[in-house]
Amino acid sequence: MAATATHLTTLLEAYSRGYEKRYRGMADTPERKEHYFKVKEDLPRVQVVLSFLQGIVPAGLCQSLLDVGSGRGVFLFPLLREFPELEVTSLDILPHRVELMRCLHDGGVSNLHPLQEDICTWDASDKSFDVVTSSTEEILKSLATPTISLLTILNIYVRMQRGWDWMLTGYAVRRIPRGRWRVYILKWRKTERWLIE
Repeated sequence: MAATATHLTTLLEAYSRGYEKRYRGMADTPERKEHYFKVKEDLPRVQVVLSFLQGIVPAGLCQSLLDVGSGRGVFLFPLLREFPELEVTSLDILPHRVELMRCLHDGGVSNLHPLQEDICTWDASDKSFDVVTSSTEEILKSLATPTISLLTILNIYVRMQRGWDWMLTGYAVRRIPRGRWRVYILKWRKTERWLIE
């Protein structure tokens, strides 16, 4: 991991370059967010998903990933650190969160593609990602239409997927034949499988 004692060096440098590019010469600029790039221990739920991805990214089973609700980068920054070549699309509904990711992209993280969209209305191409990740709890809290069910969101993800239908922090869900779902509960030494009819 490229890091100083306190910051993720590669991402921080990219953010700084991108910020300068985007706001050079402007009088009214947003607050700089260098503190988002401080080195911290990855949250346990992030560690579990990264471990799962370690098994499928090197095997070529995941070449593109959509992260829904990227926020401040709690999951996204460790993902970019661990998989610097993986094509990642980050999706968020909040403009200032997307702007943070655009600074990273403009500063040299060319495999990061930030979009400001609402997952419930976004018209993404079918089968456009190998893996979709999200923190479903955060997504459900921020939905513009809170009456939309978890299953509806799942179906939206499935439409965009080529392989794994979606991945929560700690869970992966895959559609299997005859309209059933296999839910993988990801743990450190064991993956439990559940079948949903």
